[in-house]
Amino acid sequence: AMEQLGRVLVEVENDYVDPVDRAKLVDGAVKGMVSELDPHSSYMPPDEFQAFESDTEGQFGGVGIEVETRNEELIVLSPIEGAPAERAGIVSGDIIVSVDGRDPGAEPLDKLVKRLRGALGTRVKVGARRAGVPQILIFDLTRELVHVPSVASKLLSARVAYVRVRQFQEHTHDELLAAAAKLRQRSGGP
Repeated sequence: AMEQLGRVLVEVENDYVDPVDRAKLVDGAVKGMVSELDPHSSYMPPDEFQAFESDTEGQFGGVGIEVETRNEELIVLSPIEGAPAERAGIVSGDIIVSVDGRDPGAEPLDKLVKRLRGALGTRVKVGARRAGVPQILIFDLTRELVHVPSVASKLLSARVAYVRVRQFQEHTHDELLAAAAKLRQRSGGP
């Protein structure tokens, strides 16, 4: 099996129409091999695994905004409560037009998110367009440890509570118990 894999690798490197990156080919081969095991197995290279770990831990170094691409624009879904982006005034609906002077449309979303995240204490400049504001807003942000709560809750009435698990993370169980206890206390009963 290894000989076959080696022969294919050499053949692609020698005869493919464009130059290829050996590490990228090997990563692709490993991903394909593991994905054939079952629908729940996948291989992640170290950088993807690190991003996955920070997502499941519920905290990361960054500016604290949730974004998505819509109509080829990078839209702020929401700033994370208490994070640098919220404190600086970034709001839901802002359109990110630059990150450190670079056009966000020039690279994939995952690479852009990596540039917004980073080492604690480092700085990043984010340019945003806001509806009703003629000029581009520039936010000079310092990356901090951002905690993304996995549980949202509120008391709908004295006897009805609403609890939502946004995503499962390492501390979701503890956050769920804390939210239930807080709601129970606020409602004055079970």
